[in-house]
Formats: sequence, C-alpha cells, structure tokens
Amino acid sequence: MIWTSKRIERLRLDAVQARSRVAALFRTSQIRGSDGIVLWGQFLDSTRDDTQHGVYGTSAGVQVLSHDGDWTAVERTAAFLARSIVQAGGDLERKGDTSIVFKLIYAAEAQFPLANGIEQEDAVLDYLAARQVPDQGWEDCLVAPANGPRFPTVLATSCALRALARYRRFRSTRSCEAAASWLSDRILHDRDRRPHELALAALCLLDLKGRGLSIEGMDAALAALTDTLSTWAGSAKADSYDLSETYHFSLDLDGRRANKYLFFLPHCIVPLALIRLRVHHRSARAYVLRATNYFVQELLSRRAFRPRTTLRVSSVDHLWISRLLAEFTSLSTGELQPYRLLRWAESPPLQRAILCILFSLVSVIAGLAASAATSSTGKLLWGIVATVALSLVGRCLWETLLKGQKK
Repeated sequence: MIWTSKRIERLRLDAVQARSRVAALFRTSQIRGSDGIVLWGQFLDSTRDDTQHGVYGTSAGVQVLSHDGDWTAVERTAAFLARSIVQAGGDLERKGDTSIVFKLIYAAEAQFPLANGIEQEDAVLDYLAARQVPDQGWEDCLVAPANGPRFPTVLATSCALRALARYRRFRSTRSCEAAASWLSDRILHDRDRRPHELALAALCLLDLKGRGLSIEGMDAALAALTDTLSTWAGSAKADSYDLSETYHFSLDLDGRRANKYLFFLPHCIVPLALIRLRVHHRSARAYVLRATNYFVQELLSRRAFRPRTTLRVSSVDHLWISRLLAEFTSLSTGELQPYRLLRWAESPPLQRAILCILFSLVSVIAGLAASAATSSTGKLLWGIVATVALSLVGRCLWETLLKGQKK
C-alpha cells in the first residue's frame, strides 16, 4: 500500500470515529455502584449481571471518558478511587491491591486526567512516589520485608515515572532525577527487552524531558530507544498485530505467593512511542500507519478489539488504543507521510513544479551525457541516472494528478 496524503487523511478521519467508538464502549459497559458512582471491570464484554470492578478498569474508564469531554460523569469515580487507595485498612489494602505498584499507577493516572500539570498536593500521587526504592526505581510489588532486598524493574519504573511526570511536587525532587537516571542507565546497558517495555520507557523519558527535566544519559537513552524500536517496527509482521505480550510478577500476601499477569499490546504502544519520538525512518513511519489502521478497522468493523491472546474486550487495551488514536490524529498528514518523495510531491504547487523541473533537467543532462560518452561504462552510468531522474518526474506527476487513488 502506498500511503498518499488522501489515504492518510482518510485514516485520520476514521481514527477520530474509532476513538469515539472506544468512548461509547465504556459508556455502555459501565457498572453502577451502590451510591451511583460509575465503575468498570477488567473486561468490557462481560454480561450485564457481572458487577466485578477494579482499579485497572475504573481508571481506564475515567481517563477515556474525561478525554471524550465527559469529566462530570466520572469526577466522583476518580475521587472514589483515590479514597480507596489511601484508606488505611480499606478493602483494597486487605485484598493486597495497594501492594501492587501498577494498580497505584493506574489510580494516579485517573487523578486530574485532563491536567497537563498538577500543581496541588495529591495523596494518591504522594502514595505512589513513596514506594520508590531510594535512588533507584519502583518494584512491581512489595514482596519482601521492609528491611529486605528490593528489586526495581524497568517496566514498573517507566510506568510510575510516566504517571508522576505531571506532578510538580515530585518532578522537582532529587528522587525524580535519580529514578530517571536509573532508568536511562538500565536502557543504555540492556536494550534486550520486549518492545512494550522499551516503548513505555521512551514515553516516560519523553514526558519528563518535555517538562524540562534534563539529566546525563537521558538523550542517549532516547536515541538508543529510537534506534531499537525503529528496527523492530521495520520487521514487524501484520499477522501479529492482534497479539498481546504478557508480563508476569509474583505477590506475597499474608505468607501466600500469588502470580499476577499484565497484558500489553506491543503494536499499539510501540506506534504511540514512535509518534512521540518523531521517528523519520520510512519503514517505522509506514509501520505506524499500518498498525494504527489495523486498530481503527477493528473498531469500525467489529466495534471492539479482541486480541488473539485472550479473546476478551479489555478495558486497559482500549485505553491504550484511545491514547494511540489521540496522538495519531494530533499530527498533520505531512508529519505522518513515510515517503520523502511523496512529501515533496505533495508540497504546494510551486514547489512541485520546481521539483519536476529539476528532475527533468537532470534527466535531460544525464541523457545527453550518456549519448556523448565514449565508453560503455559511462553510457551505462549516465543512462541509469537519466532513467532514475525520469522515473522521479513520473512519480511527481502521478502524485500530482492521481494521489490518493487506489492502485
């Protein structure tokens, strides 16, 4: 498929519609709590009599509906989630949910979801920040005694820092700098990680850098992530777009070990990271368009996305899809165009005319040089130059007259 400007523009319009489908999906699958607060469970395709709800699904619902312009419908839900997290001896603490850092992260993301920066003190964000391993990052969960060894991970640290990046009270501390430095160092010394981990690390470091944090190693880590993710995207197969990656960790609760799993969509999170990284590699840009188009068509044709891994409509999956579509539609067609030649050919008329004239002149000069050449090698080389230049003229004319039409 040739991604011409008209085809990209159609995809952008479809992406807006698909994002609305995600919001509609959350509206039709909400659960009413006893006090009228809307809540969500892990899956959006559960039966009507299933009242299961939790931190992940509820946080996803708050974020999706707030960004769809319906903050008033979920404002009480966000406050309820915050109270549940910080309440000593509450239900979430008794179930061990507050020992899982990822649940704290999702609860933190649901606080002030529309704010680009959080200036006021917030109990949930402070609660998450306090779980940091000093001078390092965050663990997946608390599995050891307070005085025992602690093992921060790249994934938990990336997600935690991304959730805290908006929080000035934390971002201005040395603890934030130490965590970002620890993460950058881990990336530079070990890039042999799964795509979703690398993509989340990139999103985290970009959020911090965009808010003015600058530490040694951050730019080098972002450059390494750009290279690794671009290479991976260039070899990604379309038949794997519907697969999830599983992240496993263990939780020790009251002396009992419990296995926990998180699912991530690499072909959703990696394109999001590549967009934010402003990657210029042709193959990576084309991959972003293909992967985004896949999720858009799934939503428009099937009304929901079901990964082959679970065959369920996950609330968190659809939160990430909504984030991808929001980022995708924020860019112009030119910023999404993967082919430099087509970006030139689709430039304003005067620039296109100049481009065609230049290629034509090169073709004529090369053709004359080929005719005048005395050696067969010279004729061959100049002939190749003339042919390439003439093909570029044809491409420019084709794009000018027929761009956006299907082949």
